[in-house]
Amino acid sequence: MVDFTKKNARDLEAERLALIDEADGIARLREGKNARDLNDQEQARFDELTSDGGLIDQKAEEVDVQHRIEKNRDAQRAAKLGAYSGKVGGPYTGDQRRHRVVEPNNGGIDPQLARLAGGYFTAIAAAAVGDYDKADAARGSLVQWGASEFATMTEGTPSAGGYIVPTPIASEIERRRDEVGVTSKVARTFSMTSESLTIPAESGRPTTYIVGEGNSITASDAALQTHMLTVKKRASFLRSSPEFLADAAGDAGAWIVDAMAYSAAEQMDSELVNGDGTSTYGGITGLVGGIGSAAVKDADSGETSLGLLDVEDWTGTIALMPPKYLDDAAWVMPRATWNNSCLPLMANSGGAGFASLMAGAPGTAVNWFGYPVHFTEQMPTAAVSTFVAFLVSKRHGVYLGDRGDMRVAVTDLEQFQNDLVSFKVTHRYDLLLPEPGNADDAGSYVGLKLAAS
Repeated sequence: MVDFTKKNARDLEAERLALIDEADGIARLREGKNARDLNDQEQARFDELTSDGGLIDQKAEEVDVQHRIEKNRDAQRAAKLGAYSGKVGGPYTGDQRRHRVVEPNNGGIDPQLARLAGGYFTAIAAAAVGDYDKADAARGSLVQWGASEFATMTEGTPSAGGYIVPTPIASEIERRRDEVGVTSKVARTFSMTSESLTIPAESGRPTTYIVGEGNSITASDAALQTHMLTVKKRASFLRSSPEFLADAAGDAGAWIVDAMAYSAAEQMDSELVNGDGTSTYGGITGLVGGIGSAAVKDADSGETSLGLLDVEDWTGTIALMPPKYLDDAAWVMPRATWNNSCLPLMANSGGAGFASLMAGAPGTAVNWFGYPVHFTEQMPTAAVSTFVAFLVSKRHGVYLGDRGDMRVAVTDLEQFQNDLVSFKVTHRYDLLLPEPGNADDAGSYVGLKLAAS
């Protein structure tokens, strides 16, 4: 099975900028107070990026070519579709379909993309059971709805190869993953164009002095350190009968999109929160396992359950975080913490109205002591000596290295004898918590823990 998933010009431009950032990061290793010579691996990577005809130049050429392709494709599509205004979301142009804001509907599933998913899966299922008239009709509907790709390995019978679900469906799965998961909301995302990425980070700032007229200025340098992101592949896999897909294609397509998105979100959030550095979590050390002891706020003795936490526990947690990390900080907590600690504290404070309490409803943006709250059910179950919330700096707390878009593939060959259609989602990324603190100083995130007794 061959993956023909394509990237648009915007994605390619992001990759080009990421390559430039990587080259700048390597170059800065030779500058400043802690300047040093590049090692052989760093020098080779720098040359690979910046030489004439190197990776940056190659990516710029890809961007230019893809811009021309998209311009021609959109012109052809506009001429073909004309003023189509069907019932699946309106007369979008090609560019609007790629960049429009997706409004949640029907439990968060975009009806346009859900219908496209159902259409693609209808065509796949019909071909799998030999109903090629139905498959061709489904493909015709997809063209009318604005779909531009329906790729197989060969030009003949559709069932002769693997099917690649086009970019809109993969994009919807990725959007839903980020919508229901917490990681992308609190992470600083880096687009990766190779398996690893070196990120320079500030470890010391230059000093500003008061200088008299004619006096020399004391020299100082900004100290830098580096962090490394190395991607690993995550994959999910499910099977279904073609009869199920053909008979309930619209709903089945929407359900598959949602199921894959939730699975990806749960995995990513579990790595962020519970990662212990083992292969189970892709080598990632998460919030619970990586936090420095100076960044932990232990609840007072006797506060062994959520309902016993008081205001001082929460303000004490905030006070642990160094001020330079507070500007973009956000809470990460399970809904149990919000429902059993935060809401009762608001209700008992005497100043909270009904509207404030309703801010805890699912899907509604909420704040706690001035910082946004993001919910995840991957946190440990509240018990003695367990973390119930973290306050995380988005810029410095979590790095998410993303190696391209999700890829979604479909085939009826993997379980051909059993007459099943297989769906696969793969995504490559890495997570890193670069400044977790230590026994002496809190880092870029802090945590609140229930008392031991």
